[in-house]
Amino acid sequence: MVRAILVAQCHEKSQRVPPGCSWVAITNDHRAGVVHVSHSEKGAEQAIRRELEQTIANVSPPRRVPWASMGWYPETLRKVREILHGHNLHVMGELVQIRASSRGAVLRIKTNESDYYLKCSTSTSNDAGVTSIMSRVAPDLVAKPLFADVERRQMILVDHGDETGFCGLDGEGRKQFVRDLARLHRASAKVLPGLLKAGLPCYSPLWMRENLNSLFQCKELLSVLETEQRQKLSSIKVKLQDVLTELVDWEMPNCLIHNDTSDGNLIRKNADEGPGVRFFDFDSSFAGHPLFDVDWCNRETLEVYAQEMDIADIDGLYRLKRKVFFNLGWLVQAYRYLDMAREAEDGAPREDALHWLGGSFRRLLR
Repeated sequence: MVRAILVAQCHEKSQRVPPGCSWVAITNDHRAGVVHVSHSEKGAEQAIRRELEQTIANVSPPRRVPWASMGWYPETLRKVREILHGHNLHVMGELVQIRASSRGAVLRIKTNESDYYLKCSTSTSNDAGVTSIMSRVAPDLVAKPLFADVERRQMILVDHGDETGFCGLDGEGRKQFVRDLARLHRASAKVLPGLLKAGLPCYSPLWMRENLNSLFQCKELLSVLETEQRQKLSSIKVKLQDVLTELVDWEMPNCLIHNDTSDGNLIRKNADEGPGVRFFDFDSSFAGHPLFDVDWCNRETLEVYAQEMDIADIDGLYRLKRKVFFNLGWLVQAYRYLDMAREAEDGAPREDALHWLGGSFRRLLR
C-alpha cells in the first residue's frame, strides 16, 4: 500500500481524476484549500489542509527537510551558481533534481567543464560532514568536495564518472577493494569523535546490547508486529544478546561503516592513480564494529581483510562474520528505522519508516 498526495496544476475542471485518487487543490488566489478528500482515516482532510496552508505560507515544521519548503530552490540555485563562478566555472542551465528519498536529495547542474552535483542530507545522516572529514584523512580513498556546508548538510561534488560496486568488480578488483575498505576503517577510527560530532549516527555492539530492552518494548515496534510475532521477541532477544556479547568480546575499534557498497558507490581509480577505488555516498553510513561492513561470504576474500586488519583467527572471524551478517545486520537496520520513525513532524511516526522497522524484525524472527 502506498499513500501519497499528488499535486497537479489543472486548467480544465472536467479533467478526469486518476483511478484511486481524489482532488486536492490550491485555489486561484493561492490560498490553500481542499476540494475533496477520500480517506478512511479520521482527520486526513485536516492534515492535508494544514500541509497546504503551511506550504503557501512558507512555514516549515522544525523537522521537515529544507528542500521541501518554498523559496529553497531559487535561493539554493543562486548560492550554487555563486560557488561555481568562484571556481571559474561557467554554469549552463538550472539545478535539476535527480533523486529525492528518505536519505536526502541530489540535484545536478551543468558547467562548461563537467556536471556537478548538490547533495543534501537529512538529519539522520550527514554525507557532507563525513565526506569532508574522510577526504582530509584519506584523500586517496574519498574525493574532496568542491564545497561543503557541514552544518546545513549540503555539499557540491564533481561528476565522479561511472560508478561500480563490490559485485561489479572482478576477482583481483574485489581483493583490492577489501584492502581499501580496511584502510578506510582504520583511518576513520582515528577521527571517529569528529565524525560523530558531524552527525554520524552510532550503533556500536555495546550500545545496541544495552538498548535491546527499550527497542523490544517500544510502542513503534509493537504497533507493527502481529501478536504471534510479539510472542517470539523474548527468544530472539536472547540470541541477539549472545551475538552482540561475542562481537563486543572480539575487540576491534568502532569505525565508519559505509553500509552500501555492494551494488554501487565506488569509483575505480584512473590508471595513473594506481589500483583501487574511491568511496562516496555516505548517506546510509554509521559508526559501529568493522564487521558490519563485511558482507561478503567468500572465505578467500575474507582472508585478505583479516590480513589487512591483523586478525589471526580466520575460522573465528568467518563464524562471527556469518552471525553478524544474518542477525545483527537486520538489528542495525531496526535501530536506524526507529530513529527515522521518531523523526517525524508533530510527533507522529513516519509510516514508511515504521513499515521498514516491521520488515527488519520479521526477517529477524524467521
